[in-house]
Amino acid sequence: RFVMNRAPKFTDLSGRSRVKRMAESLDIKIEVQLPDGGKQVVQAGDHGLPLAETAAKNPLRKEIRKLAESLYELGKSQAEASA
Repeated sequence: RFVMNRAPKFTDLSGRSRVKRMAESLDIKIEVQLPDGGKQVVQAGDHGLPLAETAAKNPLRKEIRKLAESLYELGKSQAEASA
């Protein structure tokens, strides 16, 4: 799985185009694009606090949660298949 950190915003068409060209040139598929979380991420890190507590509605936090859930489900299904 390939994850793009600090991906361009949905409305940034030239940024999205660059990401697409990069993926094509590397012959990969970027499955997850994590947005830039902005000042809230920096502040949480500076204070040593979890982003979930300081900025629960931050787009980066939401995408990280989705990624974690998908990885959990993938691991769970693989464990069931091998049992």
